[in-house]
Amino acid sequence: MYGKHFSSMYEGSMIGAGLNVFAVWGYIISHADFNDSCVELHPKHLALILGCSKEEVVKAIEYLMAPDPDSKSKEEEGRRLLKKGEYLYFVVNFKRYRTYKTTSDRRSYNREYMRSYRKDSVKHCKKKFTLGEVYASVSVSDSDSSLNAKDKDKIKSRIIFTPPTLDELSAYVLQHKYSFDPEKFIAHYESNGWLVGKNKMKNWKAACVTWQKGNYNSKPYQTASNRPRIEV
Repeated sequence: MYGKHFSSMYEGSMIGAGLNVFAVWGYIISHADFNDSCVELHPKHLALILGCSKEEVVKAIEYLMAPDPDSKSKEEEGRRLLKKGEYLYFVVNFKRYRTYKTTSDRRSYNREYMRSYRKDSVKHCKKKFTLGEVYASVSVSDSDSSLNAKDKDKIKSRIIFTPPTLDELSAYVLQHKYSFDPEKFIAHYESNGWLVGKNKMKNWKAACVTWQKGNYNSKPYQTASNRPRIEV
């Protein structure tokens, strides 16, 4: 089994939770069942694996089960775990993060798509296109004579939109000093199949502009790295 660790995990409301909490949380992410989002946690067994005491594991689990008013996810009042049985726990938001596409996932998907596209283009197009021609045709102007209009339209219609990763979107939001929450943006479009109205999204950066215009929070989005420090 495996799980996905995002950099945002170390920049959110869990900052300062302690090594034991992050160790237990890492174990949970990598061992949760993808089908039901549940995981078995035996404190004594887990203490042997992580090299800490049983009491420390219990405290870490209690921390992850507690409400977190500062969490970006308001589901279950910010709780990360819900107890289902003596040792069985439900991992809140597990499927949501598990389905996020990483940069590696996207590259693999793009390779498969382009391989399929090249095979299909041989069957249905009079002209064989190189990979460079395909990418160039997406951004080429109408006055460009390297491809005729019919071939341009045919290629553009076959380019499939690929959603951004959470890290990619967060970096873009920070770069442009937008104030909306990247996680809410992705959660919204993941839930509706990346639709804008009734149509498939074509450009997520353009969608960011729309989200920013509709966001009434004037403060720029902040992570732990760019959040102002408070002197005590």
